Amino acid sequence: MNGNGPEGEAWAADGKDKAMVVGDDELKGGDEVEKEGVQKTEGNVLEVEDLKKYYKLKGELFSKPRYVKAIAGVSFNIKPGEMMGMVGETGCGKTVVARLIVRVEDPTGGAIRFHGVDIAKMKGKKLRQFRKNAQMIFQDPYASLNPRMTVLQSVSEPLFNYGMRKEPEKVYTKVVKALEDAGLLPVKEYLERFPHELSGGERQRVSIARAIILKPSFIIADEPVSMLDVSIRAGIMQLLLSLREEYGIACLLITHDFSVARYVCDNITVMYLGRFVEKAETEELIQNPIHPYTKALLQAVPVADPTREKEELPISGDIPSPIDTPSGCVFRTRCPYAIDSCADSMPELVEMRPGHKVACHRVARGEI
Repeated sequence: MNGNGPEGEAWAADGKDKAMVVGDDELKGGDEVEKEGVQKTEGNVLEVEDLKKYYKLKGELFSKPRYVKAIAGVSFNIKPGEMMGMVGETGCGKTVVARLIVRVEDPTGGAIRFHGVDIAKMKGKKLRQFRKNAQMIFQDPYASLNPRMTVLQSVSEPLFNYGMRKEPEKVYTKVVKALEDAGLLPVKEYLERFPHELSGGERQRVSIARAIILKPSFIIADEPVSMLDVSIRAGIMQLLLSLREEYGIACLLITHDFSVARYVCDNITVMYLGRFVEKAETEELIQNPIHPYTKALLQAVPVADPTREKEELPISGDIPSPIDTPSGCVFRTRCPYAIDSCADSMPELVEMRPGHKVACHRVARGEI
């Protein structure tokens, strides 16, 4: 086989094996795949309401069960074409939210509505069809690509999985288009390469091409540039923006880097220990942070000014264990403004400015 097209019958014959097909025989090919369970509708693409995920710990016989409260009730909406950023320290639960949305894991509680349909308990063909419309870009492109598959095989795999195994020419055309949109030019030079023959940025572009080839309406990008050199991060972020403009894809961007979120996101939600502490439009949150945790995260962002004095961070220590979370406000053990009453109850998100919500007792009372 060569990279100039599916000219030999061999690719059509063994495409199933090369693409590691796991699709159902009854699924039809191409755009004629019947949409079961999830229909694209007007309104929000994604609506998450009071989402929770608890992991039960193994304990001694007859002992009281203990749980890791990874996600303790988060809610948010994403509109068509909207880019939402979710920011927080490592271990705060961002990736767990992503895994719950794409149903890699089952939620403990709450609702996940995709185009108005609750997919939290969806199974079988309906869940399979949902995954066609919701794709994910992983943090490590090398780990997410099969080292024994070429670029052509990796990017074509979703198409084979959804019933296009008997249409090699159409698959080839779609692969070329996806790679072109992902910025891998000239395409013919990449089709027969394996992941180890690509740079980190090129591997991530292959992952992006694989995510968009089914034309999903929603994509989760989990730290898509954190493992890339600084010199190529801007190119990947610009690619995400251009794909949003071309395809109208809604996107949830997970990152710990405010500079990345500011570059591509319409709004930002700050997460701490499985809960949201602040959410607002991007520039509003960057320019006017309210929650002490958000202020600390922004203060930690490096500034390219050697004459600027580095201020001491207002918080210290690590995120508490999600097994034994602090009573009341979970941030109080690290908050410089915490008082005794902060331990009484968990603060709710309150709108302090139009579209700007904060979860802090003292902020809500106007004390800070």
